[in-house]
Amino acid sequence: MEKYILYSGTFLIISFLLIFFVGLPKYQALNVLKNQVSAKQSELDSREKYFQELQQTSEEIKQYQENLSKIDTALPPDPDLANLFNFFQKISSQSGLTLGKIGAGTTVAVEGQEIKETRTSINVTGSYTALKNFIRNLENSARLIEIENISFTSVKPGGQNEEKEEEKDVFSFNLAIKVYSY
Repeated sequence: MEKYILYSGTFLIISFLLIFFVGLPKYQALNVLKNQVSAKQSELDSREKYFQELQQTSEEIKQYQENLSKIDTALPPDPDLANLFNFFQKISSQSGLTLGKIGAGTTVAVEGQEIKETRTSINVTGSYTALKNFIRNLENSARLIEIENISFTSVKPGGQNEEKEEEKDVFSFNLAIKVYSY
């Protein structure tokens, strides 16, 4: 019977050592893997929540697409001078002015910002009222336009027709204009 106690004790000690040296490291490795899985799961949940918020934000932005397109118009991505000159031609004719000459535009970057400013000069001919309409139309346009300087001279009407009072008040206006782009 002593042999059985000795065998049982030895078996118990070997079992305890096996559990201590083999089972315990495996159990600790399993706990580490469980912690890693839970960390990855929380990261995955966080990313899913982030992408859902992005989707909701995208849906909200689609509601304001018209306003965003106005911003794109106000600050176009490049200073396209041909479109700018066409814009001036359209606004001047709508205002009752005759567009004379347009100076070559120079584009420079605004210091410390990504915004560019294009400076140009235009010459228009017409009445003072037409100039007021022209300036009002520029202010109401979506583009960011700043008039830096206005100078004018009186112009004699083309024909010596004295019948129309408003043809007497014809001026040549020189405007220094600054237009912003992104």
